[in-house]
Amino acid sequence: MSIHDKSLLVSLNLTTIRSSRADKEITADVLRDHRASEDAGRWVSRLWPKEAMEGIRSLDGQIRALHYAKTLPWMDKGERIIASRTFTAYTDQMRGFRHQRETLVQWFLDHYFDWIDRARVMRGTSFREEEYPTFASARKRFRFELAAAPVPHADDFRVTLASEDMDEVRASIQARVDEAEANAIRDLYRRLADPVARLVERLADPEGRFTDATLNALREIVATIPDINVMDDPEVEKLRQLIGSQLCTLNAEGVTNSRSDRSRALTRANNILASMAPWMEAIPEEEEETVEAAA
Repeated sequence: MSIHDKSLLVSLNLTTIRSSRADKEITADVLRDHRASEDAGRWVSRLWPKEAMEGIRSLDGQIRALHYAKTLPWMDKGERIIASRTFTAYTDQMRGFRHQRETLVQWFLDHYFDWIDRARVMRGTSFREEEYPTFASARKRFRFELAAAPVPHADDFRVTLASEDMDEVRASIQARVDEAEANAIRDLYRRLADPVARLVERLADPEGRFTDATLNALREIVATIPDINVMDDPEVEKLRQLIGSQLCTLNAEGVTNSRSDRSRALTRANNILASMAPWMEAIPEEEEETVEAAA
């Protein structure tokens, strides 16, 4: 089976009402009062009382975390790839999140004018009525959009071209699909490598306390890799099993109290990390920096 048979593309779009704005007037006052230059900073005003949007923001964080945990990157248009075998469970979870979000949004809207009154008191003379949308406009700004589409195929276009042009278009589409597939596989290796690297760091400190919590992130990713190994890559599965048998089974108390146990565990972790080097080296340097900054 090809990647087209094993997977789907999904995109998630969560939007909310604006919760803050840069206040130029207050910024100017602060810079003047402190005799600071224009690049010293800026004042950002919170538009709503903290509790007004807190529940929605927290839930949106959970929704995005699930979306990224269950999918892999795909090209550059916001779509991500998900294994067909996990799509039903994923959409069931998203359906539950949608219901929770609609409840929170409705609660916010039910108290909409109360929130504005509280914001008027909270912001004092910096309050601006025009910064708050009408009730009807506010309702429309809360969106939860989840879309699915098939993975593009080189034959997925309906135009009449000369034979050589058709071949060129097909080759271009296939090249993009191949590149996106390779990026998705590299992301799997990255997800495995990151917790292993953190484990190496902890093990390398002979005085550091080692607990089961140290292993939780590694155990979690090892458990979830089968669901996101969209291409059923055998090397990824082999590495996952190796990490599971050699690192996830470590005895936290033994590693903490025994220098020899800690040394053996460190050697295993370093060897596994070294074996992943060829895949990690294939990741462009700027891509690694972007991921680290986002994390």
